[in-house]
Amino acid sequence: MQQLEAGAHIIAEDSGKKAYQRLTKALEDTGTVGIGMLLMHQRDYTVFLRPYQHGLLLHTMYFANEIRQLPEYGVFESTNLKPQEVKLTEQLIESLTEPFKAKQYHNDFQQKLKKLIEAKQHGKSVEIGEQQPKRAPVIDMMTALKKSLAASSLRTAEKQNRKAKPRKMPSAARKAS
Repeated sequence: MQQLEAGAHIIAEDSGKKAYQRLTKALEDTGTVGIGMLLMHQRDYTVFLRPYQHGLLLHTMYFANEIRQLPEYGVFESTNLKPQEVKLTEQLIESLTEPFKAKQYHNDFQQKLKKLIEAKQHGKSVEIGEQQPKRAPVIDMMTALKKSLAASSLRTAEKQNRKAKPRKMPSAARKAS
């Protein structure tokens, strides 16, 4: 009886793998996503399911009533973009692109909340001050892009130079030859 149950489990697991792979492949081939509903944290979410690196990712979305309409959103004044500027921007993005590393991102809100709870548990008073974010200075985007691209090119050239330089032999090895 136990062997039959184990065998049935393997069959069900294998058929689940096949269905998962079939769905993933179909979504990849057709360039589509699946849309659905998900109950999480006692709240309904609209979600979409999309293929990613031969697997599936689930993304939560906003409901239509949660999205504010802004009349100025997506409206640009007539700006003449030069092809060189666009190419420079694309080069910068390409030079800064690297694989996503989830561990380098942290939930600051959650960390601050834990500290607050720990302080309260130890009877400490906690002062919560609302800090207004400082406005960042406005910079010339093209100048910043050029500087960043030049620095990136310099780092790449330095790496290539380090690889290309012949290494010096230790003094003992030089005397022997």
